[in-house]
Amino acid sequence: MRHCGDAIFSGSGRDIESLGLGVVHPAPGLTRPPEELAADTAQQVLVSSLRLLALNRYFVGRRDGRAEDSNAPEPLQRWLSAVEDLHEVDRGVLHNWARNELPHGGQVAQRWLVRLDQCIVSPPSDALWECPRCRWRHMHASAGVCTKCRSSLLLDAEVSPHDVEDYYRTLAQSGAPIRRLDKLVYRSIGVVDCYPSRGQVDFFRDPFGEMRVVGLCERCKNVEDHPGTACSNCGANDGSEFRHVQLAKPAGFRTEWLDGTAYEGSRERLSRASPPRLVVDRRAMPIDHDDHGLAVRAGQTQLYTINDNRGHGFRFQRSSQPTGGWLALGSFDGVPPVSWTPCD
Repeated sequence: MRHCGDAIFSGSGRDIESLGLGVVHPAPGLTRPPEELAADTAQQVLVSSLRLLALNRYFVGRRDGRAEDSNAPEPLQRWLSAVEDLHEVDRGVLHNWARNELPHGGQVAQRWLVRLDQCIVSPPSDALWECPRCRWRHMHASAGVCTKCRSSLLLDAEVSPHDVEDYYRTLAQSGAPIRRLDKLVYRSIGVVDCYPSRGQVDFFRDPFGEMRVVGLCERCKNVEDHPGTACSNCGANDGSEFRHVQLAKPAGFRTEWLDGTAYEGSRERLSRASPPRLVVDRRAMPIDHDDHGLAVRAGQTQLYTINDNRGHGFRFQRSSQPTGGWLALGSFDGVPPVSWTPCD
């Protein structure tokens, strides 16, 4: 279970929730949320408390437990105090709730260590709350308080997970490469493969690289390596929920060098890529642990990050210029420069 905890709550600041892959909850009916708050807010306090404990390595296999009657770990105490202040709840109410509902035998965080065998991972939501101060991401309102810096969050989601990307994730997903040598940002408008040929550079070798067809399920977010007519994980077969798409792994990207804008920060909301998705193959992932109805599957699988143009896909045409590569139609605002005109 320790390895599951390391994967779900990565210490590098890339836990499952900030990546938009899902939210960790206690098993249904196991833990009573605080009654002093509205139902939705109380559930957020419960979920964020587990996340905060686990991010600080308070889960089974990573730390020695604390006494069941001890106070919560310091990070959780500080966060609960901030929630009490925001919602004008008497000081100590949420601390008492945590001491009564989390750390005792049979509870979800016995000895203040999150028991992953008593948790489930729910699918990600279509909304995202990003802390305006530290940019930490939450897949719910987190009772209005950031779990990282304890700053206030908006009660309503500000953006969709598809609209928010940080600098390093933008580079990794290649939705719109950032060139930092001249401190400018350029849009990606096509693909290209450059290689030396008799002392010159040839731009038309194999810009699309490896090609494959996969199935994308919008219901359970699964990726099918060998797609059939329906999702093998959840059974979705409607065209709006399960579809076949052709993927390419481009050798390089062509940017619109004439339209660079000043690079002013460490992050840009530019990527058109979807959140990372896992291939769930039940045949290759046998049940590793089964306890009280919670089944944990283990095995090797593939992680995809797909730049799908926010679900619209891309259409390419070969450029009329020798150095143009293949251009993505619709990448230009207005009329593109003559030197970038696509040809059939």
